[in-house]
Amino acid sequence: MSLAPQEQPVKQVWYSDLDLTQHRRNFPRRLSDNKRVRLLAEDALTLPSIADGTIDVIVTDPPWGEHDDIGQPYDEFARAIGTSFARVLHPRRGRYVLLVNRRNTAAMSDGLSAAGLPPDDEHDVLVNGHPTTVLIGERPTSDHARQPSAAEVGDRVGVAR
Repeated sequence: MSLAPQEQPVKQVWYSDLDLTQHRRNFPRRLSDNKRVRLLAEDALTLPSIADGTIDVIVTDPPWGEHDDIGQPYDEFARAIGTSFARVLHPRRGRYVLLVNRRNTAAMSDGLSAAGLPPDDEHDVLVNGHPTTVLIGERPTSDHARQPSAAEVGDRVGVAR
């Protein structure tokens, strides 16, 4: 994770990882000491310290279910992600970017859709030679013509692993 000084229109970045203690050592000091970056050792499926509807953008690379034991079938995991996103994303301007292995794209898309957050776009890419899909979506609004202002976008960004 990186935060370019003065280049990102964010007021706050939240980073969550259950293995935060292990990862914290690898963060550059300018990142871990940055007052705009809040580091959480919380499960990204619950995020109890984040209030409902307060996150503008989620950028995440959740476990792919290939080598990680996620403790449940992938379709259930994907629905839990959708539920978590729906809870924390801002009701008008909430957006997400999610990286998933290609064979689980349909399950993740279904899980997000079940939570009312169907992906608007998807891009197939390779990550270290692995077929991967980037899902991009936003909270549907009744006014699709209205684009949020620069001041509205990016106030809070949630990054979960």
